[in-house]
Amino acid sequence: MALLYIIAQILIARYTNGYLHGLFSSVFSVICINFFFTYPFFRLNFTLSGYPVIFIGMLIITLLTTATTSSLLSDDSILSDAEKRELLENIENDSSWLLNMVENLLSVTRINDTVTHQVNKTPEIVEEVVAEAVQRLKKRFPSASIIVHVPTDYLLIPMDAILIEQVLINLLENALIHSGSSHSPELTVTDHPDHVTFCVKDFGHGLNPDVIPDIFSGICHNTGSVDSHKGMGIGLSICKTIIDAHNGYIEAKNHTNGALFLFTLPKEEEENIPCSQK
Repeated sequence: MALLYIIAQILIARYTNGYLHGLFSSVFSVICINFFFTYPFFRLNFTLSGYPVIFIGMLIITLLTTATTSSLLSDDSILSDAEKRELLENIENDSSWLLNMVENLLSVTRINDTVTHQVNKTPEIVEEVVAEAVQRLKKRFPSASIIVHVPTDYLLIPMDAILIEQVLINLLENALIHSGSSHSPELTVTDHPDHVTFCVKDFGHGLNPDVIPDIFSGICHNTGSVDSHKGMGIGLSICKTIIDAHNGYIEAKNHTNGALFLFTLPKEEEENIPCSQK
């Protein structure tokens, strides 16, 4: 659905004249996604946690992408090769961000579509989930290098694999984009008696200490630091939502040479007790 959404916007901008058709389709598409594909289904609701920011972000990016595409087509003869390349790179970057936001939105919908806001977990092989997450991320960042450490022992734990993959993708993408470092981020999986720990470590600027207490709240602080890039606040908020639904724990902190994000998943099924009551 996310890919069709992006393609539709580009095609409308390509085969119509002016900006009006693209602007209208951007607004109309965002409303349709809310009505047909997000919880509660077949009803407009922009008030759920995180939704307004996501939809506003989606709308802005699609408007910019549509306008950029129209500009590239209409001004083709007067633009230099460097200007054309810059416009195309902007389209690619914004489309990639939009795709990630739609995937995050669908992840939240996957949780909200249950009465208890818990998830349907099945035993999954940890190494396969990690490999799939890395593979999906490298489709967006083909030149990215990620160092992965997983236990040699066979690990099978209950989870919603699609949601946990999304958490790993969000954290690894943050490490690649927001760290400001060319050093490859590391993903380390550690086996414990009653849980498994996933740790994503980068080697960049680190996190602003003032932001860390609220980093999973969905608030995007304009600090000028690594954690103020578009989409990071929403992505981390969704990570926490997913991990809470798995009865796990997630935290962010700095280490000597950068930032570290860690989350845990229990090895055994737990009762669906709201996290606030634990």
